[in-house]
Amino acid sequence: MDAKRTCPRCQKPLPPDVPLGLCPECLIKAGFNTGTESGGGGTAFIAPTVEQLAALFPQLEIVEFIGKGGMGAVYKARQAALDRFVALKILPPRVAGAPGFAERFNREARALARLVHPNIVAVHDFGQAGELHYLIMEFVDGTNLREVERAGRLAPEQALAIVPQICEALQFAHNEGIVHRDIKPENILLDKKGRVKITDFGIAKILGVSADKASLTGASDVIGTPHYMAPEQIERPTLVDHRADIFSLGVVFYEMLTGELPLGKFAPPSQRVQIDVRLDEVVLHALEKEPGRRYQQANQVKAEVETIAGSPASRAAPSAANKRETGTPLFPPSFGLTFTSRMALNMARTGWVLGCLAALGFIPDLKWMFGFAGFFGLIGLAVLIEVIHRRMRAGWLAIVVAVLAGLGVGGYTLVNWMRMNSNPRVAIADAIQREVGRDLKVAGASYDDLQVTVSEDRGDGTPFGVNYSGLRNFKSADGTIFNNSSGEFIMAYIGAGQWQGSLAGTQFTVQVGKVDNIDLPFVDDPDVIGQWKSVDFVADKSEFNPNLPNWKGELYWKGLTFLKNGKTPQPWLTWTKGVVIHHGDKTASHYDIQEFEGQRYLFIEFKSGDVTILGKKPMYYVMRWSGSTNVETRPAPAAD
Repeated sequence: MDAKRTCPRCQKPLPPDVPLGLCPECLIKAGFNTGTESGGGGTAFIAPTVEQLAALFPQLEIVEFIGKGGMGAVYKARQAALDRFVALKILPPRVAGAPGFAERFNREARALARLVHPNIVAVHDFGQAGELHYLIMEFVDGTNLREVERAGRLAPEQALAIVPQICEALQFAHNEGIVHRDIKPENILLDKKGRVKITDFGIAKILGVSADKASLTGASDVIGTPHYMAPEQIERPTLVDHRADIFSLGVVFYEMLTGELPLGKFAPPSQRVQIDVRLDEVVLHALEKEPGRRYQQANQVKAEVETIAGSPASRAAPSAANKRETGTPLFPPSFGLTFTSRMALNMARTGWVLGCLAALGFIPDLKWMFGFAGFFGLIGLAVLIEVIHRRMRAGWLAIVVAVLAGLGVGGYTLVNWMRMNSNPRVAIADAIQREVGRDLKVAGASYDDLQVTVSEDRGDGTPFGVNYSGLRNFKSADGTIFNNSSGEFIMAYIGAGQWQGSLAGTQFTVQVGKVDNIDLPFVDDPDVIGQWKSVDFVADKSEFNPNLPNWKGELYWKGLTFLKNGKTPQPWLTWTKGVVIHHGDKTASHYDIQEFEGQRYLFIEFKSGDVTILGKKPMYYVMRWSGSTNVETRPAPAAD
């Protein structure tokens, strides 16, 4: 049997149709004497007095001033002919002189008048009286959501009763092509029966601060209340659509559930208060930064909320005390592993991530030794720490498993380390295999097998043969196309721990060991000597447009100067024909020169650690020729 509902303030019995959980008397005390707009906003103009308006609106009895803000001033009035109260909204006079305002006002006001919905404040009339533009709107005898929140935190069931009504209003307006742009508690009204009414639909557009660029609409100014605005309202105001309202709804929903705004790196609602954990997904989905990752329609939010409200609650997020007692799962799937020790949990999760990266091939050279060693070793050690932390409650079997796993992985790692260090050629061959394989994949090629063996024993300068089989989709620098081909090419030692070779004109350079003192054999390239200014950063050479650069921010490289001795003024770069060596991140990048509209441009591959680990294609710095340098330069050699 359901418990009898009572008002949390005065303890009086509540009627069954009061979803807010406050009796009418307490609602009035909480601030149910405001109208369509909160009086707490900033003032954009001096509001006319009641007496001044009475002369301009003889058909109305101006009862009282309600409030004012950036969108105008609101008055309670009585329409004697229809014997009803209305809200009279006066727009700021300063906007009347804006270009196109009169036509925009008439057009948008007519659109608002067509928004007839139970959860939207209706527009009864509009026009101009003297120099003032006005809207006559439905009067809501109630308060706004902000005042209700100030009266005390809403219970989760109250929030679940309010949100679907907001969604219905938004969906109806969005279907009519109208975006609110300023959803916040002050614009969500509730009458004395708890029914939701959204006000100020389209007012932003009427005032000419819309994000649209229509000829009759104002410039693409940012409009909204900062803490409730979607990211695109600030970053891309010209691209704002109805999904911005869904983001703002997510902020309002989060605030209703937790009493806080989702600022910075915020926790899911269920970690702040004891609520159904299924609400986390709804709120976080609505708060996605990218519009395409959010709910695309307001009725999707409504459906989710109503499903949660109409079904048994999932287990709420455990309290800190419960977590200490029952433990926190490793990851899904957790295989039943839970940890009460924070150190053990973090260690186990680190091992799990390393194992996953190894299994997916993101740790190619150290796949078994590092990735799976981390998986078994760290998780085993984490289990041992957890057992000790729980004071042996898990039994001796877990201790034995953890110790054996740790010894096994440690032994395996030691054996491989000794193998690599006892024969440095193994490490060199592995490095060549890894880097050549990565460069082939970056070029879009694939292969069945790639083996690296000693070609001829020359001590420290031993060359290595790269045997490939099943090489497909590879187009070399000289135009040769490899499709299911097999063969071999030689990687020769060129000094300073570097091996270099080429396959049909495509050059491969592999660095093994330290590269602090690179002394590549210099090959003169007169076309590159001189000063170059950075102009763009593109994902592919074909994306570069000299008349419309892609990069909008500040480029990391301002420019580069290549000297005739194979150096640059920057000590962290060395170059030889076709290759730039980065001393800092130990990578070798290729470059080439192309000409657009009579101007030379230099394309330099940008390879970072992330590119190497994730196997992504390199980006390109684009530099424009800006003239010969006066330091160690020389003109191109004259023809014989």
